[in-house]
Amino acid sequence: RDWSSDVCSSDLTSVWKYLKSEKEYQYDESGTNPVVTQVDYTYDDLDYLTLTKRTFTNSKGEILTENFTYPHNNTSDSPYDDMVARNMVETVIEQVTSITNSQYLNKELSRVKTNYAIWSGNSSLSPSTFISPSSVEKSIEQNTLTTELVINNYDTKGNILQTTSKKDGVVSYVWGYKQRSEEHTSELQS
Repeated sequence: RDWSSDVCSSDLTSVWKYLKSEKEYQYDESGTNPVVTQVDYTYDDLDYLTLTKRTFTNSKGEILTENFTYPHNNTSDSPYDDMVARNMVETVIEQVTSITNSQYLNKELSRVKTNYAIWSGNSSLSPSTFISPSSVEKSIEQNTLTTELVINNYDTKGNILQTTSKKDGVVSYVWGYKQRSEEHTSELQS
């Protein structure tokens, strides 16, 4: 039998639907004098369709802007190139929040950066490594980034075993049944 005559082709066209903006109205006790907040969403990276900027505008004309950075913005650095290869493209690496009002023009209020690393996982799985956070850095008003949290170790299933933070010091976690029960996790703080 000649199967070549049974093959056909078709075109499939789809439309990318996304949230462009939204408005929130908050009223006082009498139901008047609304405070309006508008949120605008910007997607500048059409290759990955990730949110690059979220802008909040309130009734006073103040504009709060959040800018987001993703692994595909850092592909020259490891492990971000591996994150893209593993399709971890929606993971936010850095978030910068700034304000524009009558006093400030685009003043940075805060910056949060999550650093990622390649960790050894269960050797019977493929891939035998996983990518998870290694530390979280923060800054306020354009100061130098300082490390707030370090993830010292994970188990072979990707559960956090130990963290070190400014606030809590060293915290160790003991996982329950077969390392997968969050209900049976113990936290040991030193």
